[in-house]
Amino acid sequence: MKRLKTFFNSLSLAGKMAAIYLAVFGIICVITLLALQITLDFYDGKMYEKSLQELDYFTKQVDRELEELEKFSYDVALDYNIQSQLSQIMEASNQSEYNFRMSQIRSRLTQEAGYSDQIAEMVYTDKKWIKYMIGNHYLEVPEPIYSQMLEEFAQARGAYVCRYPTEEFPYMVSGRDIRKYLDASMNYLGSLMFVVDVKNLIGRHVDELATKTSTLYVWNGDMLLYEDGQGVPKSHFRFDGEKDYQIVKIDGQKYFVCRLASAKTGWTYLNLFSYDEIYAINTYVRYGLIRSGRGEEASQMTVAFSDFLRASFSSKLEDTVEKEVELVENYMNIQKLRYQRRAEFVLEAEGDLGRYLMPRMILQPLVENAINYGVDNSLKLCRIMVRIREREETLVLEVEDDGPGMSAEELEAVRTFTMKPKGNGIGLKNIAERLKLFFGGQAVMEIQSSPGEGTKIYMEIPKKERDAHV
Repeated sequence: MKRLKTFFNSLSLAGKMAAIYLAVFGIICVITLLALQITLDFYDGKMYEKSLQELDYFTKQVDRELEELEKFSYDVALDYNIQSQLSQIMEASNQSEYNFRMSQIRSRLTQEAGYSDQIAEMVYTDKKWIKYMIGNHYLEVPEPIYSQMLEEFAQARGAYVCRYPTEEFPYMVSGRDIRKYLDASMNYLGSLMFVVDVKNLIGRHVDELATKTSTLYVWNGDMLLYEDGQGVPKSHFRFDGEKDYQIVKIDGQKYFVCRLASAKTGWTYLNLFSYDEIYAINTYVRYGLIRSGRGEEASQMTVAFSDFLRASFSSKLEDTVEKEVELVENYMNIQKLRYQRRAEFVLEAEGDLGRYLMPRMILQPLVENAINYGVDNSLKLCRIMVRIREREETLVLEVEDDGPGMSAEELEAVRTFTMKPKGNGIGLKNIAERLKLFFGGQAVMEIQSSPGEGTKIYMEIPKKERDAHV
Protein backbone atom coordinates (compact mmCIF):
# COMPACT_ATOMS: atom_id res chain seq x y z
CA MET A 1 0.00 0.00 0.00
CA LYS A 2 2.91 2.35 0.86
CA ARG A 3 4.61 1.67 -2.48
CA LEU A 4 1.30 2.28 -4.26
CA LYS A 5 0.94 5.61 -2.45
CA THR A 6 4.52 6.58 -3.34
CA PHE A 7 3.92 5.63 -6.98
CA PHE A 8 0.73 7.71 -7.07
CA ASN A 9 2.48 10.75 -5.56
CA SER A 10 5.22 10.51 -8.18
CA LEU A 11 2.73 10.83 -11.02
CA SER A 12 2.06 14.05 -12.85
CA LEU A 13 -1.29 15.79 -12.40
CA ALA A 14 -2.56 14.29 -15.67
CA GLY A 15 -1.32 10.86 -14.61
CA LYS A 16 -3.05 11.18 -11.24
CA MET A 17 -6.35 12.14 -12.93
CA ALA A 18 -6.03 9.19 -15.31
CA ALA A 19 -5.31 6.81 -12.41
CA ILE A 20 -8.31 8.09 -10.46
CA TYR A 21 -10.52 7.76 -13.56
CA LEU A 22 -9.36 4.18 -14.18
CA ALA A 23 -9.87 3.25 -10.52
CA VAL A 24 -13.39 4.70 -10.45
CA PHE A 25 -14.21 3.08 -13.78
CA GLY A 26 -12.89 -0.25 -12.51
CA ILE A 27 -14.99 -0.04 -9.35
CA ILE A 28 -18.10 0.79 -11.41
CA CYS A 29 -17.42 -2.19 -13.68
CA VAL A 30 -17.00 -4.55 -10.73
CA ILE A 31 -20.17 -3.27 -9.06
CA THR A 32 -22.06 -3.55 -12.35
CA LEU A 33 -20.88 -7.11 -12.92
CA LEU A 34 -21.78 -8.10 -9.36
CA ALA A 35 -25.21 -6.52 -9.77
CA LEU A 36 -25.71 -8.34 -13.04
CA GLN A 37 -24.69 -11.65 -11.48
CA ILE A 38 -27.12 -11.12 -8.62
CA THR A 39 -29.82 -10.22 -11.15
CA LEU A 40 -29.10 -13.31 -13.22
CA ASP A 41 -29.16 -15.55 -10.14
CA PHE A 42 -32.48 -13.99 -9.17
CA TYR A 43 -33.92 -14.60 -12.61
CA ASP A 44 -32.66 -18.18 -12.58
CA GLY A 45 -34.95 -18.68 -9.61
CA LYS A 46 -37.78 -16.77 -11.29
CA MET A 47 -37.39 -18.80 -14.46
CA TYR A 48 -37.62 -21.94 -12.37
CA GLU A 49 -40.76 -20.72 -10.60
CA LYS A 50 -42.44 -19.87 -13.90
CA SER A 51 -41.37 -23.09 -15.58
CA LEU A 52 -42.46 -25.06 -12.51
CA GLN A 53 -45.91 -23.49 -12.67
CA GLU A 54 -46.17 -24.48 -16.33
CA LEU A 55 -45.03 -28.04 -15.65
CA ASP A 56 -47.34 -28.39 -12.66
CA TYR A 57 -50.31 -27.35 -14.77
CA PHE A 58 -49.20 -29.64 -17.58
CA THR A 59 -48.70 -32.71 -15.37
CA LYS A 60 -52.09 -32.17 -13.79
CA GLN A 61 -53.68 -32.14 -17.25
CA VAL A 62 -52.04 -35.47 -18.10
CA ASP A 63 -52.89 -36.92 -14.68
CA ARG A 64 -56.47 -35.79 -15.15
CA GLU A 65 -56.71 -37.76 -18.39
CA LEU A 66 -55.37 -40.86 -16.66
CA GLU A 67 -57.91 -40.38 -13.87
CA GLU A 68 -60.66 -40.06 -16.48
CA LEU A 69 -59.55 -43.37 -17.97
CA GLU A 70 -59.83 -45.04 -14.56
CA LYS A 71 -63.30 -43.53 -14.06
CA PHE A 72 -64.30 -44.64 -17.56
CA SER A 73 -63.34 -48.23 -16.78
CA TYR A 74 -65.37 -48.05 -13.57
CA ASP A 75 -68.44 -46.64 -15.35
CA VAL A 76 -68.31 -49.29 -18.08
CA ALA A 77 -67.80 -52.15 -15.62
CA LEU A 78 -70.78 -51.06 -13.51
CA ASP A 79 -73.07 -50.02 -16.36
CA TYR A 80 -76.47 -51.67 -15.79
CA ASN A 81 -77.07 -52.68 -19.42
CA ILE A 82 -73.56 -54.06 -19.84
CA GLN A 83 -73.89 -56.01 -16.60
CA SER A 84 -77.23 -57.43 -17.79
CA GLN A 85 -75.89 -58.40 -21.21
CA LEU A 86 -72.81 -60.06 -19.78
CA SER A 87 -74.93 -61.95 -17.26
CA GLN A 88 -77.04 -63.31 -20.13
CA ILE A 89 -73.88 -64.28 -22.03
CA MET A 90 -72.63 -66.24 -19.05
CA GLU A 91 -75.97 -68.11 -18.96
CA ALA A 92 -76.12 -68.82 -22.73
CA SER A 93 -77.28 -72.39 -23.35
CA ASN A 94 -75.49 -72.92 -26.67
CA GLN A 95 -72.66 -71.52 -28.77
CA SER A 96 -75.01 -69.86 -31.26
CA GLU A 97 -76.76 -67.87 -28.55
CA TYR A 98 -73.38 -67.06 -27.00
CA ASN A 99 -72.02 -65.70 -30.32
CA PHE A 100 -75.16 -63.64 -30.93
CA ARG A 101 -75.11 -62.00 -27.52
CA MET A 102 -71.34 -61.49 -27.73
CA SER A 103 -71.76 -59.58 -31.01
CA GLN A 104 -74.21 -57.29 -29.19
CA ILE A 105 -71.85 -56.61 -26.30
CA ARG A 106 -68.97 -55.96 -28.71
CA SER A 107 -71.07 -53.35 -30.48
CA ARG A 108 -71.86 -51.71 -27.17
CA LEU A 109 -68.22 -51.73 -26.03
CA THR A 110 -67.12 -50.34 -29.39
CA GLN A 111 -69.56 -47.49 -28.88
CA GLU A 112 -68.24 -46.86 -25.36
CA ALA A 113 -64.61 -46.93 -26.55
CA GLY A 114 -65.47 -44.19 -29.04
CA TYR A 115 -66.28 -41.86 -26.14
CA SER A 116 -62.74 -42.04 -24.77
CA ASP A 117 -59.90 -40.03 -26.29
CA GLN A 118 -57.32 -41.93 -24.28
CA ILE A 119 -57.97 -45.50 -25.48
CA ALA A 120 -56.10 -46.79 -28.54
CA GLU A 121 -57.42 -50.34 -28.10
CA MET A 122 -59.86 -52.16 -25.83
CA VAL A 123 -59.72 -55.90 -25.15
CA TYR A 124 -62.59 -57.85 -23.60
CA THR A 125 -61.80 -61.30 -22.21
CA ASP A 126 -64.57 -63.76 -21.35
CA LYS A 127 -64.65 -66.57 -18.75
CA LYS A 128 -62.96 -68.97 -21.20
CA TRP A 129 -60.07 -66.52 -21.63
CA ILE A 130 -61.16 -65.81 -25.20
CA LYS A 131 -60.25 -62.25 -26.04
CA TYR A 132 -62.08 -59.85 -28.32
CA MET A 133 -60.26 -56.85 -29.79
CA ILE A 134 -62.32 -53.66 -29.86
CA GLY A 135 -60.94 -50.66 -31.73
CA ASN A 136 -59.21 -49.64 -34.93
CA HIS A 137 -55.53 -49.83 -34.00
CA TYR A 138 -55.20 -53.54 -33.20
CA LEU A 139 -52.26 -53.12 -30.86
CA GLU A 140 -51.59 -56.68 -29.80
CA VAL A 141 -50.58 -56.89 -26.15
CA PRO A 142 -47.68 -59.36 -25.79
CA GLU A 143 -48.88 -62.66 -24.34
CA PRO A 144 -46.74 -62.50 -21.14
CA ILE A 145 -48.05 -59.00 -20.35
CA TYR A 146 -51.62 -59.98 -21.25
CA SER A 147 -51.57 -63.04 -18.95
CA GLN A 148 -49.92 -61.11 -16.13
CA MET A 149 -52.52 -58.35 -16.32
CA LEU A 150 -55.39 -60.87 -16.16
CA GLU A 151 -53.82 -62.39 -13.06
CA GLU A 152 -53.48 -58.97 -11.44
CA PHE A 153 -57.09 -58.18 -12.36
CA ALA A 154 -58.21 -61.36 -10.58
CA GLN A 155 -56.20 -60.50 -7.46
CA ALA A 156 -57.62 -56.96 -7.41
CA ARG A 157 -61.21 -58.38 -7.57
CA GLY A 158 -62.66 -55.53 -9.60
CA ALA A 159 -60.24 -52.77 -8.61
CA TYR A 160 -58.36 -50.82 -11.24
CA VAL A 161 -54.90 -52.04 -12.29
CA CYS A 162 -52.38 -50.08 -14.36
CA ARG A 163 -49.06 -51.00 -15.99
CA TYR A 164 -46.93 -48.18 -17.41
CA PRO A 165 -45.00 -48.41 -20.71
CA THR A 166 -41.77 -50.39 -20.88
CA GLU A 167 -39.14 -51.05 -23.55
CA GLU A 168 -40.85 -54.38 -24.18
CA PHE A 169 -44.23 -52.77 -24.88
CA PRO A 170 -44.19 -48.95 -25.12
CA TYR A 171 -47.89 -48.54 -24.32
CA MET A 172 -49.75 -48.25 -21.06
CA VAL A 173 -51.98 -51.24 -20.26
CA SER A 174 -54.72 -50.94 -17.65
CA GLY A 175 -58.17 -52.19 -16.77
CA ARG A 176 -60.15 -54.32 -14.33
CA ASP A 177 -62.34 -57.39 -13.92
CA ILE A 178 -66.08 -56.89 -14.36
CA ARG A 179 -67.80 -58.30 -11.31
CA LYS A 180 -71.55 -58.83 -11.10
CA TYR A 181 -73.05 -56.38 -8.65
CA LEU A 182 -76.70 -56.69 -9.76
CA ASP A 183 -77.28 -59.53 -7.29
CA ALA A 184 -74.26 -58.66 -5.12
CA SER A 185 -72.71 -62.03 -6.00
CA MET A 186 -69.55 -60.39 -7.44
CA ASN A 187 -69.32 -63.25 -9.92
CA TYR A 188 -66.84 -62.89 -12.75
CA LEU A 189 -68.34 -61.41 -15.94
CA GLY A 190 -65.13 -60.91 -17.90
CA SER A 191 -62.17 -58.54 -18.02
CA LEU A 192 -61.69 -55.15 -19.67
CA MET A 193 -58.18 -54.22 -20.76
CA PHE A 194 -57.21 -50.85 -22.24
CA VAL A 195 -54.17 -50.01 -24.35
CA VAL A 196 -53.16 -46.33 -24.19
CA ASP A 197 -50.67 -44.51 -26.41
CA VAL A 198 -49.04 -42.36 -23.73
CA LYS A 199 -46.94 -40.45 -26.25
CA ASN A 200 -50.07 -39.33 -28.06
CA LEU A 201 -51.85 -38.54 -24.78
CA ILE A 202 -49.01 -36.28 -23.60
CA GLY A 203 -48.56 -34.70 -27.03
CA ARG A 204 -52.13 -33.45 -27.07
CA HIS A 205 -51.29 -31.03 -24.25
CA VAL A 206 -47.89 -29.73 -25.39
CA ASP A 207 -49.40 -26.58 -26.94
CA GLU A 208 -50.73 -25.67 -23.48
CA LEU A 209 -47.17 -24.95 -22.33
CA ALA A 210 -47.07 -21.20 -22.83
CA THR A 211 -43.45 -20.87 -21.75
CA LYS A 212 -40.93 -20.43 -24.56
CA THR A 213 -40.33 -24.13 -24.50
CA SER A 214 -37.77 -25.79 -26.73
CA THR A 215 -38.24 -29.38 -25.64
CA LEU A 216 -40.37 -31.40 -23.25
CA TYR A 217 -39.17 -34.77 -21.95
CA VAL A 218 -41.16 -37.27 -19.90
CA TRP A 219 -39.51 -40.29 -18.30
CA ASN A 220 -40.81 -43.26 -16.33
CA GLY A 221 -37.62 -44.22 -14.56
CA ASP A 222 -35.12 -44.63 -17.40
CA MET A 223 -37.89 -45.22 -19.96
CA LEU A 224 -38.40 -42.18 -22.22
CA LEU A 225 -42.16 -41.82 -22.63
CA TYR A 226 -42.23 -38.61 -24.64
CA GLU A 227 -39.96 -36.07 -26.28
CA ASP A 228 -40.84 -33.00 -28.28
CA GLY A 229 -37.65 -32.49 -30.25
CA GLN A 230 -34.29 -34.17 -30.69
CA GLY A 231 -33.53 -36.92 -28.23
CA VAL A 232 -31.15 -36.11 -25.42
CA PRO A 233 -30.00 -38.92 -23.09
CA LYS A 234 -31.21 -38.65 -19.52
CA SER A 235 -27.58 -38.77 -18.41
CA HIS A 236 -27.22 -35.16 -19.64
CA PHE A 237 -29.47 -34.03 -16.80
CA ARG A 238 -27.90 -34.43 -13.36
CA PHE A 239 -29.63 -32.52 -10.59
CA ASP A 240 -27.52 -31.87 -7.53
CA GLY A 241 -28.99 -31.55 -4.06
CA GLU A 242 -32.49 -30.21 -3.71
CA LYS A 243 -32.41 -27.92 -6.76
CA ASP A 244 -34.84 -29.02 -9.45
CA TYR A 245 -33.39 -26.77 -12.12
CA GLN A 246 -30.00 -26.50 -13.78
CA ILE A 247 -28.11 -25.03 -16.72
CA VAL A 248 -26.81 -27.67 -19.14
CA LYS A 249 -24.78 -27.47 -22.32
CA ILE A 250 -25.88 -29.66 -25.24
CA ASP A 251 -24.01 -29.55 -28.56
CA GLY A 252 -22.41 -26.28 -27.55
CA GLN A 253 -25.67 -24.54 -26.60
CA LYS A 254 -26.79 -23.74 -23.07
CA TYR A 255 -30.26 -24.71 -21.86
CA PHE A 256 -32.28 -24.03 -18.74
CA VAL A 257 -33.88 -27.24 -17.44
CA CYS A 258 -36.69 -27.53 -14.90
CA ARG A 259 -37.74 -30.86 -13.37
CA LEU A 260 -41.01 -31.99 -11.81
CA ALA A 261 -42.21 -35.44 -10.78
CA SER A 262 -45.90 -36.35 -10.95
CA ALA A 263 -47.29 -37.34 -7.57
CA LYS A 264 -49.78 -39.67 -9.29
CA THR A 265 -47.56 -41.54 -11.75
CA GLY A 266 -44.05 -40.82 -10.55
CA TRP A 267 -43.14 -39.80 -14.10
CA THR A 268 -40.41 -37.18 -14.39
CA TYR A 269 -41.17 -34.16 -16.56
CA LEU A 270 -38.34 -31.97 -17.86
CA ASN A 271 -38.97 -28.58 -19.45
CA LEU A 272 -35.92 -27.49 -21.45
CA PHE A 273 -35.52 -24.16 -23.22
CA SER A 274 -32.68 -22.09 -24.58
CA TYR A 275 -30.72 -20.22 -21.94
CA ASP A 276 -28.44 -18.40 -24.39
CA GLU A 277 -31.45 -17.06 -26.31
CA ILE A 278 -32.83 -15.40 -23.19
CA TYR A 279 -29.47 -14.38 -21.75
CA ALA A 280 -27.73 -13.27 -24.95
CA ILE A 281 -27.79 -9.77 -23.51
CA ASN A 282 -25.65 -10.94 -20.58
CA THR A 283 -22.74 -11.87 -22.81
CA TYR A 284 -22.79 -8.48 -24.49
CA VAL A 285 -23.10 -6.58 -21.24
CA ARG A 286 -20.31 -8.53 -19.53
CA TYR A 287 -17.69 -8.58 -22.26
CA GLY A 288 -18.81 -6.06 -25.03
CA LEU A 289 -20.58 -2.85 -23.88
CA ILE A 290 -18.66 -2.25 -20.67
CA ARG A 291 -15.34 -3.23 -22.25
CA SER A 292 -15.78 -0.70 -25.04
CA GLY A 293 -16.81 2.04 -22.64
CA ARG A 294 -20.45 2.18 -23.79
CA GLY A 295 -21.74 2.30 -20.24
CA GLU A 296 -24.92 4.24 -21.00
CA GLU A 297 -26.00 1.74 -23.66
CA ALA A 298 -25.19 -1.12 -21.30
CA SER A 299 -27.45 0.42 -18.67
CA GLN A 300 -30.27 0.86 -21.16
CA MET A 301 -30.01 -2.72 -22.35
CA THR A 302 -29.89 -4.03 -18.78
CA VAL A 303 -33.05 -2.10 -17.94
CA ALA A 304 -34.79 -3.37 -21.09
CA PHE A 305 -33.65 -6.90 -20.29
CA SER A 306 -34.91 -6.70 -16.71
CA ASP A 307 -38.24 -5.17 -17.74
CA PHE A 308 -38.78 -7.81 -20.41
CA LEU A 309 -38.06 -10.72 -18.08
CA ARG A 310 -40.21 -9.22 -15.33
CA ALA A 311 -43.13 -8.95 -17.75
CA SER A 312 -42.49 -12.45 -19.12
CA PHE A 313 -42.69 -13.96 -15.67
CA SER A 314 -46.00 -12.30 -14.85
CA SER A 315 -48.77 -14.77 -14.01
CA LYS A 316 -51.45 -12.56 -15.60
CA LEU A 317 -53.18 -14.00 -18.66
CA GLU A 318 -54.23 -10.58 -19.99
CA ASP A 319 -53.03 -6.99 -19.89
CA THR A 320 -53.60 -3.70 -21.64
CA VAL A 321 -52.50 -3.29 -25.24
CA GLU A 322 -50.19 -0.56 -23.97
CA LYS A 323 -48.37 -3.00 -21.68
CA GLU A 324 -48.14 -5.54 -24.51
CA VAL A 325 -46.53 -2.83 -26.66
CA GLU A 326 -44.04 -2.01 -23.88
CA LEU A 327 -43.10 -5.67 -23.61
CA VAL A 328 -42.44 -6.06 -27.33
CA GLU A 329 -40.54 -2.76 -27.36
CA ASN A 330 -38.17 -4.05 -24.65
CA TYR A 331 -37.74 -7.29 -26.58
CA MET A 332 -36.94 -5.38 -29.80
CA ASN A 333 -34.41 -3.19 -27.96
CA ILE A 334 -32.63 -6.30 -26.72
CA GLN A 335 -32.58 -7.81 -30.21
CA LYS A 336 -31.23 -4.56 -31.67
CA LEU A 337 -28.08 -5.10 -29.64
CA ARG A 338 -27.87 -8.75 -30.63
CA TYR A 339 -28.35 -8.33 -34.38
CA GLN A 340 -27.06 -4.78 -34.84
CA ARG A 341 -26.31 -4.50 -38.60
CA ARG A 342 -28.31 -7.58 -39.56
CA ALA A 343 -31.74 -6.27 -38.58
CA GLU A 344 -33.71 -3.08 -38.22
CA PHE A 345 -36.61 -2.91 -35.76
CA VAL A 346 -39.41 -0.34 -36.08
CA LEU A 347 -42.38 0.08 -33.74
CA GLU A 348 -45.37 2.33 -34.51
CA ALA A 349 -48.23 2.54 -32.00
CA GLU A 350 -51.09 5.02 -31.94
CA GLY A 351 -54.35 5.29 -30.03
CA ASP A 352 -55.56 5.16 -26.44
CA LEU A 353 -53.99 1.72 -25.94
CA GLY A 354 -54.10 1.81 -22.14
CA ARG A 355 -57.92 1.47 -22.24
CA TYR A 356 -58.09 -1.92 -23.95
CA LEU A 357 -57.25 -5.47 -22.96
CA MET A 358 -55.73 -8.36 -24.92
CA PRO A 359 -54.05 -11.71 -24.12
CA ARG A 360 -50.45 -11.39 -23.00
CA MET A 361 -47.43 -12.51 -25.05
CA ILE A 362 -49.01 -12.16 -28.50
CA LEU A 363 -46.76 -9.64 -30.25
CA GLN A 364 -43.39 -10.76 -28.84
CA PRO A 365 -43.64 -14.35 -30.18
CA LEU A 366 -44.56 -12.96 -33.60
CA VAL A 367 -41.47 -10.73 -33.60
CA GLU A 368 -39.40 -13.73 -32.52
CA ASN A 369 -40.82 -15.74 -35.42
CA ALA A 370 -39.95 -12.88 -37.78
CA ILE A 371 -36.37 -13.06 -36.48
CA ASN A 372 -36.20 -16.85 -36.81
CA TYR A 373 -37.64 -17.00 -40.32
CA GLY A 374 -36.71 -13.55 -41.60
CA VAL A 375 -33.46 -12.26 -40.11
CA ASP A 376 -31.78 -15.63 -39.62
CA ASN A 377 -32.53 -16.64 -43.21
CA SER A 378 -31.54 -13.33 -44.83
CA LEU A 379 -28.17 -12.38 -46.28
CA LYS A 380 -29.15 -8.69 -46.34
CA LEU A 381 -30.45 -6.30 -43.70
CA CYS A 382 -33.92 -7.46 -42.64
CA ARG A 383 -36.50 -4.93 -41.47
CA ILE A 384 -39.10 -5.93 -38.86
CA MET A 385 -42.05 -3.59 -38.45
CA VAL A 386 -44.66 -3.71 -35.67
CA ARG A 387 -47.73 -1.48 -36.08
CA ILE A 388 -50.66 -0.95 -33.71
CA ARG A 389 -53.52 1.27 -34.84
CA GLU A 390 -56.82 2.18 -33.21
CA ARG A 391 -59.94 2.14 -35.36
CA GLU A 392 -63.49 3.08 -34.49
CA GLU A 393 -64.52 -0.34 -33.12
CA THR A 394 -61.34 -2.42 -33.41
CA LEU A 395 -57.59 -2.42 -32.98
CA VAL A 396 -55.25 -3.50 -35.79
CA LEU A 397 -51.97 -5.21 -34.92
CA GLU A 398 -49.41 -6.08 -37.60
CA VAL A 399 -45.99 -7.74 -37.51
CA GLU A 400 -44.21 -7.60 -40.86
CA ASP A 401 -40.72 -8.44 -42.13
CA ASP A 402 -39.06 -8.06 -45.53
CA GLY A 403 -37.19 -11.35 -45.26
CA PRO A 404 -37.16 -14.23 -47.78
CA GLY A 405 -40.85 -15.02 -47.33
CA MET A 406 -42.44 -18.44 -47.87
CA SER A 407 -43.47 -20.66 -50.73
CA ALA A 408 -47.15 -21.47 -51.26
CA GLU A 409 -46.63 -24.89 -49.66
CA GLU A 410 -44.90 -23.43 -46.60
CA LEU A 411 -47.57 -20.74 -46.25
CA GLU A 412 -50.32 -23.37 -46.34
CA ALA A 413 -48.53 -25.36 -43.62
CA VAL A 414 -48.30 -22.21 -41.48
CA ARG A 415 -51.94 -21.26 -42.05
CA THR A 416 -53.11 -24.78 -41.11
CA PHE A 417 -50.73 -24.82 -38.11
CA THR A 418 -49.01 -28.00 -39.30
CA MET A 419 -45.54 -26.43 -39.36
CA LYS A 420 -43.60 -26.91 -36.12
CA PRO A 421 -42.40 -23.61 -34.57
CA LYS A 422 -38.70 -22.96 -35.15
CA GLY A 423 -36.39 -22.42 -32.21
CA ASN A 424 -38.11 -21.60 -28.92
CA GLY A 425 -41.08 -19.66 -30.26
CA ILE A 426 -44.71 -20.00 -29.28
CA GLY A 427 -46.59 -21.43 -32.25
CA LEU A 428 -49.13 -19.47 -34.27
CA LYS A 429 -51.77 -22.04 -33.35
CA ASN A 430 -51.33 -21.18 -29.68
CA ILE A 431 -51.72 -17.47 -30.46
CA ALA A 432 -54.76 -17.99 -32.68
CA GLU A 433 -56.50 -20.15 -30.07
CA ARG A 434 -55.87 -17.64 -27.27
CA LEU A 435 -57.23 -14.80 -29.40
CA LYS A 436 -60.30 -16.88 -30.23
CA LEU A 437 -60.88 -17.76 -26.59
CA PHE A 438 -60.32 -14.21 -25.29
CA PHE A 439 -62.49 -12.44 -27.88
CA GLY A 440 -65.11 -15.15 -28.35
CA GLY A 441 -64.18 -15.85 -31.96
CA GLN A 442 -64.44 -12.19 -33.03
CA ALA A 443 -60.70 -11.68 -33.57
CA VAL A 444 -59.26 -11.86 -37.10
CA MET A 445 -55.80 -13.29 -37.80
CA GLU A 446 -54.39 -13.48 -41.33
CA ILE A 447 -50.98 -14.62 -42.59
CA GLN A 448 -49.60 -13.25 -45.87
CA SER A 449 -46.32 -14.21 -47.50
CA SER A 450 -44.66 -14.87 -50.85
CA PRO A 451 -41.09 -15.73 -51.91
CA GLY A 452 -38.81 -12.71 -51.80
CA GLU A 453 -41.57 -10.45 -50.46
CA GLY A 454 -41.40 -11.16 -46.74
CA THR A 455 -44.15 -12.16 -44.33
CA LYS A 456 -46.96 -10.24 -42.64
CA ILE A 457 -49.20 -11.23 -39.73
CA TYR A 458 -52.39 -9.15 -39.62
CA MET A 459 -54.65 -9.19 -36.57
CA GLU A 460 -57.81 -7.20 -35.92
CA ILE A 461 -59.32 -7.46 -32.45
CA PRO A 462 -62.45 -5.97 -30.86
CA LYS A 463 -62.00 -3.18 -28.35
CA LYS A 464 -62.35 -4.80 -24.94
CA GLU A 465 -62.15 -2.08 -22.31
CA ARG A 466 -60.51 -2.75 -19.00
CA ASP A 467 -62.25 -2.11 -15.69
CA ALA A 468 -61.80 1.52 -14.79
CA HIS A 469 -60.85 0.55 -11.22
CA VAL A 470 -58.05 -1.84 -12.28
